Amino acid sequence: MAAVSIENTLPNIILDESAAEYLHILRKSGCQEVFEGHTRVEECPTECNILLASAPLAEEFLHAGHSAKWIQSTWAGNAKLIPLLKQADTILTGVKGVFGPLIAEYVFAYLLPKVRGTKRLSDAQAENKWDSVEPDTLQGKEFVFIGTGSIGAHVANVARAFGMKTVGVSRSGVSLDGFDRMYSTDKLDQAMQTADFILLSVPETPASSRLIGKSALAAVKPGATLINVGRGSTLDTAAVIDALEAGQLSLAVLDVFDTEPLPADSPLWGTPGVILTPHIAAVSYPQIIAEKFLNNLVRYNFGDELVDVIDPLIGY
Repeated sequence: MAAVSIENTLPNIILDESAAEYLHILRKSGCQEVFEGHTRVEECPTECNILLASAPLAEEFLHAGHSAKWIQSTWAGNAKLIPLLKQADTILTGVKGVFGPLIAEYVFAYLLPKVRGTKRLSDAQAENKWDSVEPDTLQGKEFVFIGTGSIGAHVANVARAFGMKTVGVSRSGVSLDGFDRMYSTDKLDQAMQTADFILLSVPETPASSRLIGKSALAAVKPGATLINVGRGSTLDTAAVIDALEAGQLSLAVLDVFDTEPLPADSPLWGTPGVILTPHIAAVSYPQIIAEKFLNNLVRYNFGDELVDVIDPLIGY
């Protein structure tokens, strides 16, 4: 394929807390393009060709009046960055397909101890007790995935390996490989009725705001487990607490919140049945992100269409 000539006299910038590590990886990979590495917007030129950046720093970069032709985000969540693209002639690409395996590790790190009763067994061992109560199993349990993109699809495939039934919820409700049943978002309550486990992995958009509230949680089969790795805005926190207290939910594993860090006075800290983690379900490891970026960089230099371009009109 012949290279497409792209006129460019602007610098390429890495703007990330791990800028030095990204620079090392790119150089080690044989990348021919020259990149400047920065950790603060004040250090950056006001214009650049390519910006490889975390979403918050890219947002700050654009808010400062700076510009880039192409922004490659190192984050999965870009909700606050996306509206700024409407005023800038900038292409934004995400990192779809990167976080599925990491999220799967996170999800089953909490599901398996719950069904196998590992805490009960550890407590019994500490007391020199022979606990012969049979554990539960994931086999045959129904796992509802609210969000069937790359993350939901990957976790669903892992769930099927455990013998679980997989149910997807998407805007269209169109059948997808890896899901035994599919529902459209307007039939969310129906999908929740037989759920043993629920995973939220939808992006932050106006349509997903408070998607899971009193109505959806009232429809859940009593004793279900809810896991949120998407965005805090998807959940009505008060409704989750009420559902736990009423027994509709037996466990809520929450990694994302409306305000982060989670305020010390949040009622979630003291709510029985809640497990809180500090937005670490899927970390943006530079080695993994850089590989994705380098593949897109080749396409960019040849003038080809980039992959994982985010549509600012729909938010993903």
